[in-house]
Amino acid sequence: MTRLVNILFTIVLCTLFVVLFHWLGNTSDTHIFGTSVITWMVRRWDDVGGRFSYAAFIPFVFLWLMWKRRDLLTGAPRTVDRRGVYLVIACLLLHLLGTRLEQPRLSLLALAGLIWGIPFYLWGPAIARLMLFPCAYLLFCIPMTFLDVLSFPLRMFASWSATGLLNGIGIAAIRTGTAIASPRPDGFRLEVADPCSGLGYLLALLALSALFANLTQPTPVRQWTLFILAMPIAVIANIVRIFVIALSFAWIGHGAGTALYHYGSGYMVFLTAILLLFASGRFMAFDFRTWWRQWKSLHRNHVSS
Repeated sequence: MTRLVNILFTIVLCTLFVVLFHWLGNTSDTHIFGTSVITWMVRRWDDVGGRFSYAAFIPFVFLWLMWKRRDLLTGAPRTVDRRGVYLVIACLLLHLLGTRLEQPRLSLLALAGLIWGIPFYLWGPAIARLMLFPCAYLLFCIPMTFLDVLSFPLRMFASWSATGLLNGIGIAAIRTGTAIASPRPDGFRLEVADPCSGLGYLLALLALSALFANLTQPTPVRQWTLFILAMPIAVIANIVRIFVIALSFAWIGHGAGTALYHYGSGYMVFLTAILLLFASGRFMAFDFRTWWRQWKSLHRNHVSS
């Protein structure tokens, strides 16, 4: 009897999700995206030159994280928690608000909240704690196209920093707006265009760093620290990318610089960022207290001898 009730409940729940988020999910530009908020989300992943295309992998990471926790989820104590009802109601109201304001991102936020809130109500806080990070990770599916306002400041900062590095190693360079150029008549000129802002890399690296931090760091403080560090790391990696491209323009020529830009610069950003993330994680895991005690002990023994 209980199994039959669970099957019926699952059918009702799936029907509710289809009705709310497929047939009544989107009210923004329905002539382009239709009424499904999922369709709106997937099609917006390709906006701005595919800047949010990394989001296509997020649902698969969510499923993998849930599978990785399957033994813990199976063995966790289960109890009905009425606090979950308030979360479910709040998410339904948020979805309603999103449809009224024609803001699909609010509906997607409500969808992620429901995926977490319904198990919270049915099975209690132990299950909810295990599902918290996988459900929160789904937020990276939401296309944050409004962050494009950061593109120009990031381009300005990257071009300013790369120009300073070039002059610092003895290669004369002048910055004009977001362009970097040699003062010589036959010198190079590199335009730090919108794709070079690093915003796409920043968002992708935030998703990567959140997963990396959750899998490698033992405490929430360390996880949040590593996640926040991903922001300056992404900016630094993009500056290194522009600096190396400008070097190739100056030392090898325009053809080599163009080839590096088109075929290797993206890999350069991610390689630099991943190495910095890994180094930051190892640095935070280092036991400085034990090292300090050992150093003091060795120093004391050396002085006494």
